[in-house]
Amino acid sequence: GIDQPSATAVLDDGSIVVVDSLQHRAIRISGTRRTVFPIFPYPQLFVTAISSGPDDSLWVWDPIEGRVRIYTSRGDLAGSIIPLFPKADRAGIKAIEALPDGSFLLLGSQGLWRFDRFGRPLWVLKRLPVPGGGGFTYMSSVAYDPHTGFIYLDDFSSGHVVRLLDRNPPDGAAKPNGLIDKIVALNEKLLADPGNGTPYREKAQLYEQAHAWVLAKAAW
Repeated sequence: GIDQPSATAVLDDGSIVVVDSLQHRAIRISGTRRTVFPIFPYPQLFVTAISSGPDDSLWVWDPIEGRVRIYTSRGDLAGSIIPLFPKADRAGIKAIEALPDGSFLLLGSQGLWRFDRFGRPLWVLKRLPVPGGGGFTYMSSVAYDPHTGFIYLDDFSSGHVVRLLDRNPPDGAAKPNGLIDKIVALNEKLLADPGNGTPYREKAQLYEQAHAWVLAKAAW
């Protein structure tokens, strides 16, 4: 059984993979059937970041070897990817999100990365953009909408969900609407000149026009 789940993921077929790193066990649950998922190749491995991936696969972050292991829905090892980023950043990885095109996100204490299917970095954020600001210490999970390019981060310290826009989304993603483009442009102005109050006022007015009253109040 599983006593203390350290990571969970839902595969494309609706089955659930639950990991207990203390017991070095991973179980796939499909209806009433439970099968062991062999994702612990050595006893030192502690798994806290997994994600469902393309073709009903399971992606597992290995913090010791600094690689992503890719398993089939049957639990067979299909391959691995070594992302190209500093070794010092690998230890703090908290979450992984695999995308339909084979690219993936890694969320760590030191930043947020997106890599292509070969592990080459597409971009990295070391701090949240203005007006949010701050680092990623309190971000616990990440989700990506490949249809829009929106990235969602869970900030467990404040209880907020932070939404970012990927300017290099997978092929087929919808283009942002006019409001999103205007908000991003105003955020870029704030990044260039944090002391300028005009972009805050213009953002609040845009939110009011969209009837997003909570966001408007925060902008004012």
